[in-house]
Amino acid sequence: MKTKAFGMTHGIALLFVLALLIGMAPAAALAQQATPGAIFLGDGWQASYWNNITLSGPPALTRVDGDINFNWGLGSPAPEINADNFSARWTRTLLVTQPGAYRFTLNSDDGSRLFINDQLVINAWYDHGPARTFSATRQLNAGAHEVRIEYYERRGAAVIRFGWSQVGATAPAPAPPPPAVGAPTTQPVGVGPWRGEYFNNRDLLGAPVLVREDPRIDFNWGFGSPAPGVIGADNFSVRWTNTINFAPGVYRFRATVDDGVRVFVNERLVIDSWRVQAATTVESADVALSGPASVRVEYFEDAGEARIALTWFQVGAAPPAPAPPPTGDVWTAEYFNNPDLAGAPTLVRGEAGPIDYNWGSGSPAPGVINNDYFSARWNRAVNFAPGTYRFRVLVDDGARLFVNNQLIIDQWRQQSATEYSAEIALPGGAIPVRLEYFEHTGVAQIRLTWEQIGGPPAPPAPPAIGGIGGIELPRPTWSRVRIDRPFTGEYFANRDLSGSPVLVRQDNDINFNWRDGSPDPLVPADDFSVRWTNTLRLDAGRYRFITETDDGVRLYINDQLVIDRWRTQPRTRYTYETTLGAGEHRIRMEYFEATGQAFARLRIEVQRQPMGIVGNIITCVPPQPQNYAWIKLYRLDGNNQWQSLGPGIGSINPTGYLKIDGLPVDIFRFGGAGEPYKVEQWVDGRVVQSTGDYQRGEPEFRVRPFADNYTPWGCPP
Repeated sequence: MKTKAFGMTHGIALLFVLALLIGMAPAAALAQQATPGAIFLGDGWQASYWNNITLSGPPALTRVDGDINFNWGLGSPAPEINADNFSARWTRTLLVTQPGAYRFTLNSDDGSRLFINDQLVINAWYDHGPARTFSATRQLNAGAHEVRIEYYERRGAAVIRFGWSQVGATAPAPAPPPPAVGAPTTQPVGVGPWRGEYFNNRDLLGAPVLVREDPRIDFNWGFGSPAPGVIGADNFSVRWTNTINFAPGVYRFRATVDDGVRVFVNERLVIDSWRVQAATTVESADVALSGPASVRVEYFEDAGEARIALTWFQVGAAPPAPAPPPTGDVWTAEYFNNPDLAGAPTLVRGEAGPIDYNWGSGSPAPGVINNDYFSARWNRAVNFAPGTYRFRVLVDDGARLFVNNQLIIDQWRQQSATEYSAEIALPGGAIPVRLEYFEHTGVAQIRLTWEQIGGPPAPPAPPAIGGIGGIELPRPTWSRVRIDRPFTGEYFANRDLSGSPVLVRQDNDINFNWRDGSPDPLVPADDFSVRWTNTLRLDAGRYRFITETDDGVRLYINDQLVIDRWRTQPRTRYTYETTLGAGEHRIRMEYFEATGQAFARLRIEVQRQPMGIVGNIITCVPPQPQNYAWIKLYRLDGNNQWQSLGPGIGSINPTGYLKIDGLPVDIFRFGGAGEPYKVEQWVDGRVVQSTGDYQRGEPEFRVRPFADNYTPWGCPP
């Protein structure tokens, strides 16, 4: 009885405090900072700002911020604070009256992290762009919880946003983002009506059952329908199209959706979140626009609540013309997380030596630049003697080469590794050279060389060396994946998979050449379609999916559309490469036949890595057994997170010298420069030296195969 009385008293007290706060709080603030089960106390966040990125020393500014929803662009939070290289910390108390699950979200450029009751909940403490949104869900008991958000800005645009909601509660529509400092904001209000096409299926198939004009894309249908009696409440899809006139500038698009959404701008996919999901907000990368642009939004609803909202905002002025290339032997390298060199670069760095990279299926900067769908631009002024030169570019996928401001190689398309050459007469002196590159999927490779072929003799450029260090490395091979369970095939007597299938059967493989015939007497010889589904258990690795069809095909992996060639066509082959983790993966292939020949095939292959590509690390650690010290090593997993290679390794050499041999090097993921490693030196239970954790600002450390790789610290002579 005593315990129950205490619990009731405690609950009444919490409700009294909440009622008092609600009575005192302005309505606008409550709309942003309360859910049915919790409320932030006080007038705002206690904010501290530093003119460094480490939150160290006395703060340069303290103030109260009503909300954490800032887009300072290239500006500063306050006159006392730098525009770059600053940090901030916000603290506030969250009062929970309804115990349960709460979801927290951070969206930032650059680093951010969230603590609740001094426990780290979200850790994104590294340089990245604002397209990166991080979230976590935590169970919170009734009572007060201390919330702390930390942020740093290194350079470029400065953005920090915090969101939270009670899981299961109906969240208010998000507030529109603030404009970048000095840049106008464009919202989809008054841009003219959208043409909305509504379908009673999830895949935008067939003819729409409803076409109408929608003034804007901002709908929360809940558990209802967009058009009761015409459109179902579940399993429907919509396509909206519009042409919008944009002032010159750089824009970012944002969609809040339950379930799937795709956004295309000028026919380029900028948001791809085509999956079943609870209400989620996703953003595009930066998109440079000027004048009329076509915008297409595709949406589907699975079951439960249905919601879709689209907005956009300007984050910068029109991109300036490329800066003049630097002189000397250093390239200015700009990397973009899109295949079009659009917007501001995600990474800018100087690169000495030749442009000769084979990143394999990896990234130029893991954790910062995508493995696929990225682009790069290199600029440099090269001192040439007068004469005629031949330039060669080896590329997978697309490249453009400008020499002396003339486009001499233009191969901007998807392709496997191919070499191109062009000749040009140069007057001599400092000549600007610009190489542009994009990677679609699969292997990423780019190489630039040149030689003088006429005029005064000049020393030729060093020849490219196959392999690494003159050693020709073995190449990976592809082998077919054995399918150990049949596909379920649903056959339809129409071209758009609509209605009920006329035949359902188990197909051991998708490898059919029906020619002018039919898959079955129940199916017509023309104007039919098929959907095959399967769940395959696969090992972790690099996979290649090859479709070959006459006519149309769509391929989905884990409900993500990866091949979309839904059109009448002769027998054509398409390939998609991806890295998959170990476990079960859902495969769905959709096919239609118009008239004439009917052919459908799916082949799945896995990349087999050659054995024996290893490297070493040479370092120093206080020797055992008189010291309690060791070296710990870490590699990047498929999600670019550091994974320990096991327990620490000690040294028994009296000097502390330690050579660690046999370290695996995945050159097909990371290229010929070697594989990134993180190396820690531990003494008496703590880290005293570390290298390689570039995500936290340390210098990158790579293990090259068949070479000695020294840590920055060594043993004293």
